[in-house]
Amino acid sequence: MQRLKSFGLDLKNLVGQGYDGAAVMSGRLKGVRTIITNKYPRAQFVHCAAHTLNLVLAHSCQIPAIRNCIGTIISIINFFRQSALRDGLLKKTADEIGAPHSTLISLYETRWTEKHTAVERFSDMFPVVLVTLQALQESEREVATQAYQLQVAMENSQFIVSMIVLKKIFSYTSNLNRVLQKLNIDLANTCNYVTTIKTTLQNLRNEQEFSNLFEEARKLSSTDISAPRVSGRQINRSNIPDQTAEVYYRRNVFYPFIEHVTTELDARFKSHEEAISGIQLLLPNQTQNAEAAKKCIVGIGATFLSEVEIKGLVSEYELWHNHWSNQEKPFTVLEAMDGCDELFFPTVKKLLQILATLPVSTATPERNFSTLKRLKTYLRNRMGDERLTGLALMSVHRNIAIKLNASEIINKLAERRKRMNLILLQ
Repeated sequence: MQRLKSFGLDLKNLVGQGYDGAAVMSGRLKGVRTIITNKYPRAQFVHCAAHTLNLVLAHSCQIPAIRNCIGTIISIINFFRQSALRDGLLKKTADEIGAPHSTLISLYETRWTEKHTAVERFSDMFPVVLVTLQALQESEREVATQAYQLQVAMENSQFIVSMIVLKKIFSYTSNLNRVLQKLNIDLANTCNYVTTIKTTLQNLRNEQEFSNLFEEARKLSSTDISAPRVSGRQINRSNIPDQTAEVYYRRNVFYPFIEHVTTELDARFKSHEEAISGIQLLLPNQTQNAEAAKKCIVGIGATFLSEVEIKGLVSEYELWHNHWSNQEKPFTVLEAMDGCDELFFPTVKKLLQILATLPVSTATPERNFSTLKRLKTYLRNRMGDERLTGLALMSVHRNIAIKLNASEIINKLAERRKRMNLILLQ
């Protein structure tokens, strides 16, 4: 808090705070959010939406078939990236086949966007990877054995179907991952996007959609897609009765994965929806005349407004509703703020500003951590804080052009104290 005050900020105007799920930051007892909330009660805590989506996908992938599929993909990617010779052979095979890509992307747990891209890239390069693994079986014994094991895992029917299903579901969440890392995203749009994804996934849950995915998996497989053996007692996979392989994977992989993702989205984004449940009704496309809507807005306003402002909020809300009744209604908070006259709608303007200010994600600070491993390596482990901060800022904000010319940079460096004393020899 002292650091914030040093920038000349008035913490009495603090209305929101956002962190990831680490206990030291988001802990309910001794976390930073609790310390700040005790001193500034208006500072609403919002769990980083980008981290939340990452947790949704991580917990949804606990289905045995999907979990094993991701583990196999990671093993194959690491197998090629650990050796320049294998990676070179993969690129050569891709060029010979005419594949659209020649390299695999690492599936990092903390790089959310690349997680989607890595699965999609692997699916596109499936034939290339398979041919390369077959070629590597003629090399030295240890590499040949590992290549054979990975090839067998890739040709498994369950792996192929799970990969196609995973790619399909990830295609709906990848764009949300990118949107959540924008600077001008607001919580209202975030919740709307999440609702859209949930609705789309529920509509996806039908036999015809899976038949198309199953046909795609059948084209990738060199043999017929078969279901695993079903036993009386099984704890490592589902044993739902089925008649064909298509029915088995639809009931044991496709439907459960959709249900897990939808359930996780409901549970983990519930707090975000509750944070704006009342205040988002100020958006012109959601304004209502119902008494319940007014009470809800008054309730949320009590957190941010004074008693005088709360008394005039109901009448001001009716004026705001009627103001947009015969006009084209904006859908975003920023558009609503542009169309809100501060003199005529002072309280509505204030609440819209709060809605636009509430934090959505902490993606920008996370970029600093991704930058550090490229800047401070074991060869530069004695770098000072000032230089490290400067290089990190240049890396994170690389789109900002440096307006200093060469002579100004030289003069700036010349003003710094030299590290050694020069001895003039006579």
